[in-house]
Order: sequence, then structure tokens, then C-alpha cells
Amino acid sequence: MSSYTTVENVRALFRGIDLGNNTVINEPKIESWIAKQSSYIDSRLGGYYLLPFGNAATLEVLDLIASYKVAHMIKTVLEMTTQIADNVQMVQGNLDKKAEEMLDRMLPSKDGTKPIGPLIGAEVIVVSTSAFNRMSLQQRGSSFTKNGNNW
Repeated sequence: MSSYTTVENVRALFRGIDLGNNTVINEPKIESWIAKQSSYIDSRLGGYYLLPFGNAATLEVLDLIASYKVAHMIKTVLEMTTQIADNVQMVQGNLDKKAEEMLDRMLPSKDGTKPIGPLIGAEVIVVSTSAFNRMSLQQRGSSFTKNGNNW
């Protein structure tokens, strides 16, 4: 798994706010959040797209999503610790929600319709539902049986 963004890209979302002297938010912490958010993105998209992603256009989109998610975490911490809270308002509203909406558009909906905004250049994994349907039909009865006081 690779990281989809960099500390510099995340800092760029904080226009004019110097995070360098912050005692709560430091570079190792940001790198840790980048790794966690990159793993989260892989877990969301990995069931539909073949990982790892290699297309430059795809990686640009994932960079933006990861940057939004990490910036949202930083913004939340800064607001909670009241450090530079007034300047944090310059950062866009709910970046996490925006990132989640972008991810949702890349995946098929719950009713199985195709994604609204699929990742260009990313290979889609073909999922066969026939095996799932056979399995669910075979297990229609109770999964547990009671024998005396034992389940």
C-alpha cells in the first residue's frame, strides 16, 4: 500500500496557516494520518477496483481525497485544542464529507447500478453473484440448532 498524498499537499489546504510550530500537529502525526487514510481508501475501493492503482489520473483524484480526509482530521484537532482556531475557519467546511461523497461516486450504488464517477484508468474487478446466491439459498434454514441445553 502506498500513501496517496504528502504532508506538503495536506498543508497546502491550510492557506497561510503555519502548522510547523504546532505542538499537537507535527509531521510524523500527519504522515501517520496519511497512511491510515490511504489504507481506508484502499479498503473502500478495493472490493470494486483492482489494487494498487497505477494510472496518474486516478492517483491525482485519490491524492485529493486523502488530502481532504487528513486536513479534516487536522482541522478537528486544531479546533478542539483551540490552537489557531480563528484561522482554521479559512479551511473549507466538512472536508471529510466531501471526500466520502467522492468515494461514494466511484463505487456502485447499493442497488447494483454502476458508479456515477468511476475512476478513469482503474481496472474493475468482476464480481460474480451466482456463488453468493447459491450459498444464500443453501443456508435458508436455521444456522443454529439447540440440543438440550447446548446450542
